[in-house]
Amino acid sequence: MGTSCVTKCPYVGYYQNSTSRICAPCNPSCLVCVASTTDCISCQPTALYSSRACLASCPPEHFTSADGNCYPCDPACKNCTGSLNSECSVCNSGYYLMGNTCDTTCPEPFYANTTLLECKECKYYCNGCTTRDNCYACKPGYPALPGSNCTGGYYLRTTNTFNL
Repeated sequence: MGTSCVTKCPYVGYYQNSTSRICAPCNPSCLVCVASTTDCISCQPTALYSSRACLASCPPEHFTSADGNCYPCDPACKNCTGSLNSECSVCNSGYYLMGNTCDTTCPEPFYANTTLLECKECKYYCNGCTTRDNCYACKPGYPALPGSNCTGGYYLRTTNTFNL
């Protein structure tokens, strides 16, 4: 504030440093700071607010809300995107990504890929599978051969007869 004495520091852009008895400037991304240059309670319009700090982007396992704040992702999400904590792009261990949601199981006809932590689709003739190539339930019209678990390619059985 130059060399003049004031009874109170300006609310925006400065905080009152009680030790050195000066009005010290806030961090440039911080609009209002309190106990130090980085102890922000309000950010510049281009910065994101997270735990009393103003950041260029949200930290890992956090998402940017519509109001410019960083909030923690849902516990199932390792990385989340969008404006909800449950819109995931990567899941934590024990969860599998289906679309943008992490869940502990995958719906049929999908299986849990434990390496990628994603739900992957079974082959076209499977209603349920443990891996892409290991079906335990065939879709209607794709019967398993005797002793088979539905693996391998099958032709759709129809009631129509065609002559070549």
